[in-house]
Amino acid sequence: RSSDLHGSGRKDNIFIDASYHTFGQELNKIIRSWQPSILPDGSIFSRVEEDYLWRIKQLGAHSPVALLYTLFYFNTKYFGLKTVDQHLRLSFATVLRKLKNNPDRK
Repeated sequence: RSSDLHGSGRKDNIFIDASYHTFGQELNKIIRSWQPSILPDGSIFSRVEEDYLWRIKQLGAHSPVALLYTLFYFNTKYFGLKTVDQHLRLSFATVLRKLKNNPDRK
Protein backbone atom coordinates (compact mmCIF):
# COMPACT_ATOMS: atom_id res chain seq x y z
CA ARG A 1 0.00 0.00 0.00
CA SER A 2 1.17 3.49 -0.80
CA SER A 3 0.82 4.79 2.76
CA ASP A 4 2.82 2.02 4.47
CA LEU A 5 6.15 3.87 4.50
CA HIS A 6 4.74 7.11 5.89
CA GLY A 7 2.16 5.48 8.16
CA SER A 8 4.68 3.15 9.82
CA GLY A 9 6.62 6.02 11.35
CA ARG A 10 9.54 5.65 8.93
CA LYS A 11 11.46 8.65 7.66
CA ASP A 12 10.00 10.54 4.73
CA ASN A 13 12.61 9.21 2.36
CA ILE A 14 14.37 5.87 2.77
CA PHE A 15 17.49 7.21 1.07
CA ILE A 16 18.27 9.38 4.12
CA ASP A 17 17.71 6.50 6.56
CA ALA A 18 21.06 5.21 7.89
CA SER A 19 19.76 1.63 7.53
CA TYR A 20 19.84 2.06 3.74
CA HIS A 21 23.29 3.71 3.47
CA THR A 22 25.02 0.70 1.89
CA PHE A 23 22.10 0.20 -0.47
CA GLY A 24 22.32 3.85 -1.53
CA GLN A 25 26.05 3.56 -2.21
CA GLU A 26 25.56 0.48 -4.38
CA LEU A 27 22.64 2.07 -6.22
CA ASN A 28 24.78 5.15 -6.95
CA LYS A 29 27.47 2.91 -8.48
CA ILE A 30 24.90 1.26 -10.75
CA ILE A 31 23.23 4.45 -11.96
CA ARG A 32 26.39 6.55 -12.33
CA SER A 33 26.58 5.78 -16.07
CA TRP A 34 22.82 5.43 -16.64
CA GLN A 35 21.15 7.63 -19.23
CA PRO A 36 17.35 8.07 -19.27
CA SER A 37 15.23 7.22 -22.29
CA ILE A 38 13.96 10.37 -24.02
CA LEU A 39 10.44 10.18 -25.44
CA PRO A 40 9.52 11.73 -28.84
CA ASP A 41 8.01 14.78 -27.10
CA GLY A 42 11.34 15.41 -25.32
CA SER A 43 10.17 14.23 -21.89
CA ILE A 44 12.04 11.60 -19.90
CA PHE A 45 10.59 8.12 -19.62
CA SER A 46 10.05 7.04 -16.01
CA ARG A 47 8.45 4.03 -14.39
CA VAL A 48 7.53 6.18 -11.38
CA GLU A 49 4.55 8.45 -11.89
CA GLU A 50 4.53 11.86 -10.23
CA ASP A 51 1.09 11.38 -8.68
CA TYR A 52 2.40 8.25 -6.95
CA LEU A 53 5.21 10.28 -5.35
CA TRP A 54 2.59 12.71 -4.00
CA ARG A 55 0.40 9.87 -2.69
CA ILE A 56 3.22 8.18 -0.79
CA LYS A 57 4.34 11.55 0.57
CA GLN A 58 7.76 11.56 -1.09
CA LEU A 59 6.69 14.97 -2.46
CA GLY A 60 4.74 17.60 -0.55
CA ALA A 61 4.95 20.21 2.17
CA HIS A 62 4.19 17.98 5.17
CA SER A 63 7.81 18.05 6.39
CA PRO A 64 10.96 20.08 5.69
CA VAL A 65 12.64 17.08 4.00
CA ALA A 66 9.66 16.35 1.73
CA LEU A 67 9.47 20.04 0.79
CA LEU A 68 13.18 20.10 -0.05
CA TYR A 69 12.81 17.00 -2.27
CA THR A 70 9.78 18.60 -3.91
CA LEU A 71 11.86 21.68 -4.75
CA PHE A 72 14.62 19.49 -6.21
CA TYR A 73 12.04 17.56 -8.20
CA PHE A 74 10.38 20.65 -9.69
CA ASN A 75 13.72 22.40 -10.34
CA THR A 76 14.80 19.35 -12.31
CA LYS A 77 11.46 18.93 -14.07
CA TYR A 78 10.82 22.54 -15.06
CA PHE A 79 14.26 24.17 -15.10
CA GLY A 80 16.26 21.16 -16.31
CA LEU A 81 18.70 21.29 -13.39
CA LYS A 82 20.58 17.99 -13.27
CA THR A 83 23.68 18.50 -11.14
CA VAL A 84 24.21 19.50 -7.52
CA ASP A 85 26.14 22.56 -8.70
CA GLN A 86 23.21 23.71 -10.87
CA HIS A 87 20.85 23.41 -7.88
CA LEU A 88 23.31 25.27 -5.64
CA ARG A 89 23.59 28.18 -8.10
CA LEU A 90 19.83 28.66 -8.24
CA SER A 91 18.52 31.64 -6.30
CA PHE A 92 15.43 33.81 -6.44
CA ALA A 93 17.60 36.51 -8.03
CA THR A 94 18.20 34.22 -11.04
CA VAL A 95 14.56 33.22 -11.57
CA LEU A 96 12.59 35.51 -13.82
CA ARG A 97 8.88 35.44 -14.49
CA LYS A 98 7.80 36.24 -17.99
CA LEU A 99 4.62 38.25 -18.18
CA LYS A 100 2.49 38.39 -21.28
CA ASN A 101 1.76 41.85 -22.53
CA ASN A 102 -1.84 42.76 -21.90
CA PRO A 103 -3.02 45.66 -24.09
CA ASP A 104 -5.93 46.37 -21.69
CA ARG A 105 -3.57 46.82 -18.77
CA LYS A 106 -1.96 50.17 -17.98
